[in-house]
Amino acid sequence: MRFCIHREVLGTPWHVVFDSQTQQVNKTETIPQQQELVLTHETIEELSRLYLVQFPKFPSPAFLTLFQGLVKTTTARAIPWCLCLPHKALRKAVITFARECDRILCSEIGSLDYWNQTYKPANKILTHIHLYPLTLKDQSNKKGYKRNLASNSSIRYSRIETVTGRLKVVSGLDIQTMKRETRDSFSESLLGSLWELDYKSLEPRVLLALKEPRTEAIPEDIYEHIRKELETKASEKASRKWFFLRCSEHLQE
Repeated sequence: MRFCIHREVLGTPWHVVFDSQTQQVNKTETIPQQQELVLTHETIEELSRLYLVQFPKFPSPAFLTLFQGLVKTTTARAIPWCLCLPHKALRKAVITFARECDRILCSEIGSLDYWNQTYKPANKILTHIHLYPLTLKDQSNKKGYKRNLASNSSIRYSRIETVTGRLKVVSGLDIQTMKRETRDSFSESLLGSLWELDYKSLEPRVLLALKEPRTEAIPEDIYEHIRKELETKASEKASRKWFFLRCSEHLQE
């Protein structure tokens, strides 16, 4: 495996390319073309959540403690570590960090097929649904929306904040939880309108399709379908819990 560590992670003016086979670390001013894996702060966070692994911090906790006064006044991400650490100490820290990342990628994660074939392509689609700045149609100041729009009107979504992978607003107005009549007060600055897509019971439908390949359509009320198959009058909550447990066991087999 070959991967690149972005300079934003290292606090240096250069990136690093690590080769698992040779265990060599090489500096580079530009990220190699067609480099499949580039470790940025965002990528490391996404991989950690997706694969339930813990990547090391850079630099080591010892250096973070040494510069704790600086870290308190700013974020560790913004510190130019190349100007803080002696050359030998920085080189050793980079090599140690790269090798530990390599161990996690190769031993704990193993295959990145899902990351490369599903997650990253889906992220390209996600970039197109991040909303351009919103505007208020009637310029009202209901619930302080006008003030909030002035400071942060663009909406950004994340796919790693929820267990099911549902999108969650991480910056900007939380338009997903607004009442419909409130959401209708906004327009999008480029296209002028907002589109809403709501998929009913999407996760259990996907799991049912994976668990039992079928030719007929999946019932509209999937939990009522489950209760009929079980011949039970259990609540929807209980049916949902049983269904997800059974599908989880099936997918692990």
